[in-house]
Amino acid sequence: MIKGKTWNLRSILTLFPCLMLTLILGASGCIGLAPSGNTVNLATVKASQQKGEISTDLSPAGDPLDLGDIVYAQGIGVKAGSELTYDVSKHNGRFEAWAGIDPKVSAKRSGRFRVYADQDLVFDSGVINQEAKRGSSQNPTRPIRVVIPLAGVEKLRLTFQSEDDGDKAGLSGGWGDAKFVPASAPEYKVGTYKGKTLAKTPPMGWNSWCRYGTGINEELIKGVVDAMVASGMRDAGYIYVGLDDGWQAKGAKFDEKGYPLWDPEKFPSGMKALGDYIHSKGLKFGVYSRAGWVKGHETQFAERYAEWGVDLVKYDFSNKAQQKATLDAIRVAGRDVVFSVCEWGRERPWLWAPGFNAEMWRTTYDVKDKWTSKYDNNGGIGVLRSAHQNEALGPFVGPGRWNDLDMLQIGVDGYDYGHDRKKVGFDITPDEEKFQMSLWSMLASPLLAANDVTTMNDHTKAVLLNKQVIAINQDPLGVPGWRVKKLDQIEVWKRPLKNGDIAAAFVNLDEKPRAIDVTWAQLNIADPREVTDLWETRSLGKHDGTLKFEAVPSHGVVLVRLSK
Repeated sequence: MIKGKTWNLRSILTLFPCLMLTLILGASGCIGLAPSGNTVNLATVKASQQKGEISTDLSPAGDPLDLGDIVYAQGIGVKAGSELTYDVSKHNGRFEAWAGIDPKVSAKRSGRFRVYADQDLVFDSGVINQEAKRGSSQNPTRPIRVVIPLAGVEKLRLTFQSEDDGDKAGLSGGWGDAKFVPASAPEYKVGTYKGKTLAKTPPMGWNSWCRYGTGINEELIKGVVDAMVASGMRDAGYIYVGLDDGWQAKGAKFDEKGYPLWDPEKFPSGMKALGDYIHSKGLKFGVYSRAGWVKGHETQFAERYAEWGVDLVKYDFSNKAQQKATLDAIRVAGRDVVFSVCEWGRERPWLWAPGFNAEMWRTTYDVKDKWTSKYDNNGGIGVLRSAHQNEALGPFVGPGRWNDLDMLQIGVDGYDYGHDRKKVGFDITPDEEKFQMSLWSMLASPLLAANDVTTMNDHTKAVLLNKQVIAINQDPLGVPGWRVKKLDQIEVWKRPLKNGDIAAAFVNLDEKPRAIDVTWAQLNIADPREVTDLWETRSLGKHDGTLKFEAVPSHGVVLVRLSK
């Protein structure tokens, strides 16, 4: 059955945060699937066949359509077992939606979305698993973008099925912002923000935490600075040198006037002298802080940051109000400082951090040196899960404002974050390291290396310093990529670039090599393109219509640039 929606002030206010997403991805007020020049909200189109419990613009329970930290003003709410079939024979554009599970009523459940174009399976989410989050309600599995070209398609069928042994009727999900759009409709909108832009492209640098924990000192940091210059990291764009936890004084952390103190045994020359040394090498100075230290001392901390020459502040373990108070104090202090919000996505910082004029914000819990993780909590997550958690957040960013996927694990070599720096058996493979560098670049995340830069091997240097891959990350258009093809373990990601070029990542999540292809229709391009393999640094010649790679390695990626 189809449930009608009733509007009241409370429901309107609840949906207000999603308006930004609606503005970016486009809204529709059209009724019926009519000529190709119109964008049509799926909820206004009558299905030719329908099965299961369906609701329009709300969840099946009548609540806002929340699909895992993202609330959609428009779309279709569904319960497991639903099927919807639409006649699209007169439409030559594309179908777009975000497929996801409602985390409130399905927190420990798993389900699967599929889309069929006539008889062909054209989208398969794979199993979306939200089972047993170890008591953590944070960072639920976020929705997956669905983009299906409709030229030549007669029937489009959408299905949602349970993939666990639980009550089928209790599993809810939805197709957020589901719509039919003309082929000429824009795929994205570039974000614009008020206030000064201190990071027109994603910040790049190095952070001490993963490799050294609290065991940092003046001599070590100066050695890192020298290595970043000698290795070519600085010239490649890694300009921020970030001191994470461990610089502050032990015990009493403030002087009698409430100003912060550093550890004089670790940093005998003082923080200003260290900042001066970093700046003398053409690099910038980053410092870690947290609400437990700063609360009530925001002005003093901000004034000290300015005095020390700090260029980036990472502010951890704090809520929305604490983040704003500290950032406001930093702006009043008068020094241009990039502000990195770190509260792990708990309060949906993509909705408010841009308005605070923060340049970047963490979107998940800490990333570890491992491929994947069942859970997303403060025990740490793998690089795959971090990448997948961020696709749905792409519409909230743009030049000057960035989703932060956390630190690069390239060359970290199995060190666990924490205070003891023990190796714990993790260690992503060389192919998985290329995956992380590729997806962090496709998603326009800050690139913060976390390895021992004084002892980098050739592979680590080759991954971190690949100029063509870095150029994708730093592209000034500032639009993060999304999946244009998803068939369970096979993915193709697209990122539009400033000059009309396209970056495409062919990703194999399987345990064996797989062939992966993409059509020009799926990439939404019509002209021939010169293709360059960015990891192999070689031209693949001109292609038109289809691009295929026969053996993408397990957990590997082929990253290409398609030039006009």
